[in-house]
Amino acid sequence: ARWDRSRPCARRCAAPAPAAAKQKIPDGVDARKERPLPNDELAPLVCQWLNYHALSATPGPKAPLKAIPEDCYENNGKVPLDAIEALCGKKLPGRLQRTISNDRELANQLLEQYKALLLFLIERGCLLNQVRPEQLLERHHYILIRDQQAGAAPTRSIKEARHAYWDETHATVAHEAWLSVLLQTIRVFALQRLTHETALLHWEARRRGQRHLEHVVV
Repeated sequence: ARWDRSRPCARRCAAPAPAAAKQKIPDGVDARKERPLPNDELAPLVCQWLNYHALSATPGPKAPLKAIPEDCYENNGKVPLDAIEALCGKKLPGRLQRTISNDRELANQLLEQYKALLLFLIERGCLLNQVRPEQLLERHHYILIRDQQAGAAPTRSIKEARHAYWDETHATVAHEAWLSVLLQTIRVFALQRLTHETALLHWEARRRGQRHLEHVVV
């Protein structure tokens, strides 16, 4: 069949597709603050893995690591630091050993502890250049350190606005920071040991165990 030149080309004459409408940001919402949280399903898996492989604990309400980052603040970060030491097989430098009653001094000592932690991990191949040590602090200490870093505010309203912003964004910042630290620790100190041969051995052992369980059930 010959092409009829009198008929318009459908591709050429088709109406242009409407441009995607831009998402309207509600009034009073600062888009820079709207940072999405990481996958909610990832943190529980990391907790389970570390409890079993690094902390020798069974899952349940008595497990030392149940939530990230909430359980990472207890006892000056004892649980995640213990897990990291178990995986790397070395004592972490700069761990806080003594009790400090002064709140600001404690915040600064914890900041130094996490500086040493990040340096230790980065030197061994962890990709953590985006994580800052103050992001690993609990909310109150995080605001203290950020206020200290920002310097004196010219007015009381500006200081209050700063504190409100840091308070609002802390949950996202701390969640991302601790999840990055723990995932990179697993990658460097656990997954790099996994070779093709060891993976086959683990798979074979698991298969034998499943067969044994099926035999017992039957």
